[in-house]
Amino acid sequence: MRIVLVRPPFYALFGVTTPKMKTYPLNLICLATYVNRTGRHNAAIVDGENVSVPGLEPPEGAQDNPELVMNRGIPRMVEVLENADHDVWNEMERSILAQEPDLVGITANSGNMDTVKRLVQRLKRHDLPVILGGSHPTVLPEQSILYTDADMVISGEGEEALVDVMDSFQNHEGLRQIPSLAWRDNGTVKVNQRGVLIRDIDELPIPDRSLVNRPDYFGEVLITGSRVPVQLCLLRVSEHLGKAGSLSLRPFNRQRAPTPPGTGRDVPREAGPLGGEDCGRHVHRPQETDDGTARRNHCQWARLL
Repeated sequence: MRIVLVRPPFYALFGVTTPKMKTYPLNLICLATYVNRTGRHNAAIVDGENVSVPGLEPPEGAQDNPELVMNRGIPRMVEVLENADHDVWNEMERSILAQEPDLVGITANSGNMDTVKRLVQRLKRHDLPVILGGSHPTVLPEQSILYTDADMVISGEGEEALVDVMDSFQNHEGLRQIPSLAWRDNGTVKVNQRGVLIRDIDELPIPDRSLVNRPDYFGEVLITGSRVPVQLCLLRVSEHLGKAGSLSLRPFNRQRAPTPPGTGRDVPREAGPLGGEDCGRHVHRPQETDDGTARRNHCQWARLL
């Protein structure tokens, strides 16, 4: 089964088009990598922030200034959202259908729900099932389905639940047994029990950035949120926050697999590139990854925070 994962255009509607203003859709890259690793299904990504149609160029004189682009682009953004036949929606529809999906997944937040609604309306013309994920659907799964007319919502982590959904579609099974899923059932919305979090994030594959065109994005942006390393140099972090000994950085009680002494394997493998240095309290040994980049040590992460 094939899924196309979509980041809706949002900043692009203001005229944000240059790579220096765009970050990787790492949430979708992580999901697509996980789906592809199953061998049973495959995933592609369509990034609406890369949509290119006439009329979405940056305002004159503001090409490299995100603040000016956003400020001057507000009237145009409103115009695009109110026009259901605007070229941007035609191009998004064309790009998604070109991937020949059996299922479409859209990442959503509270700021882009109207954009998501436009995309769902287009996809429904082709009888494509649509599943939403992201911060807004996680908090309001039923409202997200009713507002956008999507078919399903995954709350929280999407990797395992998304593969379960694809397995169920492929095997013509029901959706009642899939944790963290909300779904339409004869005109009503059913909300299944939330699933447990992936306890050992070492189980997750390294995000495959070849799924997108890397020159379209700014730098090698680091994974954040649930993928942030949870064993930081607390002494250095407490110095930055001014609250020595008061900080706990183990979200959701996640843990990494035991680390062999002296290997330096203390943060997610995605991090890098950065060489070794120390904070005066620890010895840090950066370790090279498969792509030649080095993992960041505890104190380097602390400075990033």
